[in-house]
Amino acid sequence: MLVDIDNEDILMQDSLTFRLGIDHLKAAAIGTIDNSNTKFLVPEGPIYPKYGMGMLPQAQDVIPYTRETTAGTPPEPDTYEDTLVELIASNPITTVADTITGYDVYSQFELLTAPDDSLIDAIVVDYAESLEPFRMQDITPSVKQNKKEVGRMGSSNTVTGFGAMTISVKMEQVMTEQTIKYIRKLMYGPYLGNKTPVEGYTRYTMRNRPLSLYGYINMEYEGEIGRIYLESVKVSPDLPGGKVDSESKITLDMTTPELPQLVLPDEV
Repeated sequence: MLVDIDNEDILMQDSLTFRLGIDHLKAAAIGTIDNSNTKFLVPEGPIYPKYGMGMLPQAQDVIPYTRETTAGTPPEPDTYEDTLVELIASNPITTVADTITGYDVYSQFELLTAPDDSLIDAIVVDYAESLEPFRMQDITPSVKQNKKEVGRMGSSNTVTGFGAMTISVKMEQVMTEQTIKYIRKLMYGPYLGNKTPVEGYTRYTMRNRPLSLYGYINMEYEGEIGRIYLESVKVSPDLPGGKVDSESKITLDMTTPELPQLVLPDEV
C-alpha cells in the first residue's frame, strides 16, 4: 500500500462516533392491524445493525411475530401464541422521521403479508435499539494480550507466545437532562424490593450483572470509511459526578470477550 502521506487528512473528533445496541425481545410494534397495513415501527428506535455485516440495518436485525391472545379466566392470566412472519424481500427496513428530533432514522419494517385483524391482536418484534452516548468527550480503547517469552535449551533465542486478549473501551460523557434515561437503560433493571413507588414514579435497581450489549466505533471522512463492531459488550455501572464550575459527568467503562470485527466498504 502506497499513499501520499503528506496529502492525507487527519481524522479529528468529528470523525469518530460510538453506538451501543440493547436487545428488545417481543416488544410491541406500533402500527395498525386492518388487513391491509404491512408497515410497523419498533417502539424504541433507531434499529441497531447487530447483524454487523454492513453499515445499515439488515433484514436479519428484525425478527417479527404475529401475536394471538387467548383471554384467561381470572385469576388465570392471558396466554399468547406468537408466530414468526416474513419481511418483504427488498428493503424491509426503512427510515421515518423521528417525532421528537425530526431526524430520519431506521425504525420502520415491512411485513410480506398484512396481518388479519380477525386473528391477530398485535405484532411483536425482536431487535436491538441503537443508543448514542450524550456529549461524549473521548473514546479510549485498550487491547492487552498475555505474552510469554519461551526459550529452549541449547539456544539463546526466544520465541514470543501470545495468549488471551483483554479488550476494553472507556468513554467519559457530559450529563445532559436526558442522560438519566440513557443510563437507566444501560445500568438499571426492575426494582428489587418490597416498597410501593409513589404514584407517577417508577423505581429501578442498579444491575450487579451487566447486560450483554452490542457496540461499534464508526469512522467517517466525507462518508463512512469503516466500522469496528464489538459484541457481548458489558458496561460497568457508574454514578454521575461533578465539581464546582464544571460539567457533571459519567463514565462508560466497557469490556468484551469477543474479537473486534472490522467492516470496510469495498473500493470502487
